[in-house]
Order: sequence, then C-alpha cells, then structure tokens
Amino acid sequence: MSPHKIMAATDLRDAAGEAIRQADEWARAVGAELVVCHVTPNPLRSNMLFPQLNEQLALDLPQVRERAIEELTARVTELTSRRPEEFALLVDDGTPHAVIVEKAERYGVDL
Repeated sequence: MSPHKIMAATDLRDAAGEAIRQADEWARAVGAELVVCHVTPNPLRSNMLFPQLNEQLALDLPQVRERAIEELTARVTELTSRRPEEFALLVDDGTPHAVIVEKAERYGVDL
C-alpha cells in the first residue's frame, strides 16, 4: 500500500533541505501529497519570570508565523521546483517533537 501523504519536518537550516528533497522525490514516485511541517518556538511559554515581555511577544507572533510561512514556501519551491499550491504547509508553534507528531496525526500523514 503506497502512502497518500508524505511529510518532511524542517527547522529551515540547510541540512534539513535534504529531508524535503527526499520527501519530494518519494511523494512524486508514489503520487503522494507532499506535506512540509515547521514548528517555531513559542516565547510566551518561556517568559514565566518576565510576564511584562509577553505583551510584545504576543503582538509579534503573527508576524513571526507569516515570515516562517514565506521562508518555508520559498525554500520548498527552491528545493523541489513545485509551485506553492502543489504542496501543503503545516506551521505552528510549540515544542517541535510534540507538534510534529500531533500535526502528522491530525493531517493523516502516512509517512
């Protein structure tokens, strides 16, 4: 049984590009959807001693997310030659390993 959705998780470092390339090759080979996941840290959870910083951080989160989406879209397009509508992006914040597993389960990723 071939997978229908193949996900690569990335931290946007150069070394993570290989995971995206391999996921793309595999997805093309079996006709699966390519899904790319990126998790940004959530600074609101790490400033327990300085709650006054949370207001500005909360205001900055949407811009951080948008920048991550833009950078991730450009990176996947560059690495795979796919147009943005030819792959799915999952971008969220939190603890990377937990969010990656949660997104894979929720999105129904096979591999």
